[in-house]
Amino acid sequence: MEGGGEKQEQGKKMNYFLLPTELWQKTFHYLGFRTSVLIMRQINHYFYFLITGYHTVGLTGPQHKPQIQEVAVHTNNWCIPHPVRFSGRSESFPSFVFYSLLRNAQNLPKDYYPLLQYSQVHTLINPPYNIDLSDVIQVLNTSKTIFNLFVRIDEDNSQEVIDAFCQALITSEVQTLDLYINNPLFYKTFSKVLNRTKIHTLSFTRPETSEAEVIEGETSIAKTLENNSRVTSLNR
Repeated sequence: MEGGGEKQEQGKKMNYFLLPTELWQKTFHYLGFRTSVLIMRQINHYFYFLITGYHTVGLTGPQHKPQIQEVAVHTNNWCIPHPVRFSGRSESFPSFVFYSLLRNAQNLPKDYYPLLQYSQVHTLINPPYNIDLSDVIQVLNTSKTIFNLFVRIDEDNSQEVIDAFCQALITSEVQTLDLYINNPLFYKTFSKVLNRTKIHTLSFTRPETSEAEVIEGETSIAKTLENNSRVTSLNR
């Protein structure tokens, strides 16, 4: 009888861990992420998989997307609320953190750019605006999750690259755009497409020794915005 009772208890435990994912999602939703969920993932491999989407523990680097993402539990409460600054080798950064928890990335290594579309990142900051414009175009054309973007428009950017960037802005979800501009070619093209974007907050930064054309370009964009009800904030 005792042996039969132990088997029944084991069966109950097994059924407990096979509860529907939706039920776990609702349960985890009420738990603090740092105080409870991150601790619970260490209980066993089943919880680790439910919480992270990975069967293998401790994967790092951008090449490891969640293995069965549609089965794992996800809630909007699970995120890192502050900017995360990348330093060192990208291979050492936890894959789970990048794909599921990261929202604001600073100094993001280039090998992550094609994979942003699979992440939850919405703000991309590479101070001091050192993202190459061609890389920005790649990000905008592949990821619909970037809402806040910091970009450098430099004097070595050709008209062709500037045109491609402005076209990418039209189809992107970017709403806040912070620009470092040192190329007068940019303003005319940007003025033409601004009303077709989702941008509502726009900021300009330029070198102290900017050419008169650059300053004039900022003024022309400001005039363009007079008839644009979407852009509610302009900072120069």
